[in-house]
Amino acid sequence: MKSTVNVYIAIVMLRAFTGSMIAAIYVKYLLLNGLDLFQINLINCAFYGALILLDVPTGAFADVFGRKKSVVLSFFVFSLAWMIYGYSKTFVGFISAELIGALASTFLNGALRAWAVDQLQHESYAGEHVSLFGKVNVAAWCACIPGGIIGGKLLTIHSSLPWFVCSSILFLIAVFCMVFMKEDYFKQKKVTLLRSYKLMCITVRVSLRYVRENRVVRFVILSSIVQIFAVQAPNMQWVPRFESTFGGASMLGVAMASFAILNALGSYLAKRVRKATRDEEHMIMWCQVCIGVFIIGSALLPGMLGYIMFLLHQIPRGMYQPVKDAYFQAHITNRQRATMSSFESIVPNTGAVIALLGSGLIAKNYGIPMTWTISGSVLVVVAIMIAFNSSRHFSKKT
Repeated sequence: MKSTVNVYIAIVMLRAFTGSMIAAIYVKYLLLNGLDLFQINLINCAFYGALILLDVPTGAFADVFGRKKSVVLSFFVFSLAWMIYGYSKTFVGFISAELIGALASTFLNGALRAWAVDQLQHESYAGEHVSLFGKVNVAAWCACIPGGIIGGKLLTIHSSLPWFVCSSILFLIAVFCMVFMKEDYFKQKKVTLLRSYKLMCITVRVSLRYVRENRVVRFVILSSIVQIFAVQAPNMQWVPRFESTFGGASMLGVAMASFAILNALGSYLAKRVRKATRDEEHMIMWCQVCIGVFIIGSALLPGMLGYIMFLLHQIPRGMYQPVKDAYFQAHITNRQRATMSSFESIVPNTGAVIALLGSGLIAKNYGIPMTWTISGSVLVVVAIMIAFNSSRHFSKKT
């Protein structure tokens, strides 16, 4: 049992380490290869679009062949995708690598956590899963700090080096999973592609009905859509916006590490603020409002002041996620938990696709400050509207 927990934490930390290496240099690498902000957003659109299309079929793979095989395959495919990224110099090459990376991501999404839960239950694990996942999240954020710093340093040596190093590490992670992941509980199921398609249609119908009938679920999903819509522009454009402010490409990794620390701080504060407010919806709304205000401030203020505002917006972002997840899970039944969790993870990606297209065009034609001002304003206004309409609907019913 202790071995399973340690293996789970090790895999999550290694994944976070490689992810932060790439996140630190992703946009800069594409800019160095001659792409503009709109083209970079189009590449990211391909990733989110593929996630939407591939999530259910790859989930069926995990059901049929086992979570361990899905996780192992994911890391091998990630290794291939990042190797292609390192060699690519064209828009088409980057799109191809992004699509392969999205395929890898869908093989991993849900499978790793599901493996840990099922294996620990098989081993009669008596601890709380909330406590376990809390430790895992802290470990992941800790791994992001050196990962981001190393990624930035490797970029200054050669622009493709972070991709090649990550590809090698991901290959080794796949081998590690093959050797150390146990799956004693697993019994192979018979699931055809046709059955997977039918299950997907049922999932959509059930989820839409549940959204219409459950006020809390509707509130959470709408909140998720508007946030992922609003943060795409800052996510993709912080490097060209602040690179000169924090000292050039060599400091990208340090900046990424600081984002991880502040997100971790937000996650740490979430439970304490929740106890003080005792109202998840208001806390979610205020997290959204604070994120939007800091984004607007980051857009309008010059130099280091703008960068400080950008740093501060990481805290409510870190605070939002655990509160939103806990509130959502508390208001769905065990029978609908898997269906609604899948729906809640897929639907907001449509907001990401729309935001990436729109923010890329606005940034290309009107600049980053205008793009961020619009994104932050949308988040503030729509978050308040969602909270107001949700509370008014609740008042009418009571």
